[in-house]
Amino acid sequence: MLNAPRGFNWLPNSPATLVWIEPLDSGLIKKKVDFHDAAYTLAAPFTGSPAELTKTTMRMGGITDAGSGLFLVSEMSRVKHRQKLSKLSPDGKLELLIDRSTDDAYNDPGTPMTEKNQFGRNAVKLSNGNTLFMRGTGSSPKGDLPFISSFNINTKETKILWRCKEPYYETVTDVIDYDKMLLVTNRQSQTEQPNYYLRDLKNNTVKTITDFPDPQPGLRGITKQKIMYKRKDGVDLAADLYLPKGYDQKKDGPLPVIMWAYPREFKSAADAAQLRGSKYTFTRVGYGSIIFWATQGYAIMDNTEFPIVGEGDKQPNDNFVEQLTWSAEAAINKIAEMGVGDSTRVAVGGHSYGAFMTANLLAHTKLFKAGIARSGAYNRTPYALRFPE
Repeated sequence: MLNAPRGFNWLPNSPATLVWIEPLDSGLIKKKVDFHDAAYTLAAPFTGSPAELTKTTMRMGGITDAGSGLFLVSEMSRVKHRQKLSKLSPDGKLELLIDRSTDDAYNDPGTPMTEKNQFGRNAVKLSNGNTLFMRGTGSSPKGDLPFISSFNINTKETKILWRCKEPYYETVTDVIDYDKMLLVTNRQSQTEQPNYYLRDLKNNTVKTITDFPDPQPGLRGITKQKIMYKRKDGVDLAADLYLPKGYDQKKDGPLPVIMWAYPREFKSAADAAQLRGSKYTFTRVGYGSIIFWATQGYAIMDNTEFPIVGEGDKQPNDNFVEQLTWSAEAAINKIAEMGVGDSTRVAVGGHSYGAFMTANLLAHTKLFKAGIARSGAYNRTPYALRFPE
């Protein structure tokens, strides 16, 4: 069903009103049309005709009800790695607010925050009819430093209201009072278990809300560091390196290595080289985590970066295996140069697309002794058909 509607939701600021999206190109993004998607609304009792809300020139990602007849409209292009956010006024005028590369983590403005409205639903918070509150990951050359900011949809001005400070990784989980700027945050560090705090931004005070004990004390002593290195085409890479408790490089020598990764596609080498993640997180393991193997004497490279870059008219998959090999060689060389990893005893693993990566590395290189391909997505054709752009 190429013309099938999608994205059905209730409008949070209207009683019993549906909103959804329909393609105007029979689901074929390469079709030459003025508009590719349209959004429609229909109110209870759903016996009338749907009303067209707006149309977009790219694939519509979603419609967000901002109240007072205002909507936020997102558009995206998977092939171009672009995302747009526009303001839809009550008069039907669509005004562009943000146009950005989805690969550019350093300039990600974040996502609008919500609060409970009169219907008890989570709705976008729009202060004074013009100001959104944005919560973002805050990627930077120092790593992720999450933030909360204000964004004026009339002037397009952004103000950072608060940003996490080193040596912590602290995220905004909720806003208790937007006028008083009372926030609930979750803070952790390499030595501090994640706990919740009440931040008063106006008075610059912090109060502890919770005091959770360490859920996995057996992991303490495992060390973590974010290591940076380059691959042969000059792209900067990074990985989270975990070493066993009590590890002594001079006494214990190079360790066997388990490398875990998930490739990401980029249209820009500069964006691919941006630092993502934080070195200040508390070490924990969950289901399927390879960090557990640090307790068994392995050096662990987690979140090992395997960017696949296709700049200009080139597509990321044009030389997929070659770029996988460059990243793998650079990671192995780095940990060997540090003296903590044995380059002849390295295993690679990944989930889904990471499993596809693993299979290709084992088939086309001799860099690894073993691989873990978990829940692999090996046939890329259905993916390409589902996400043609």
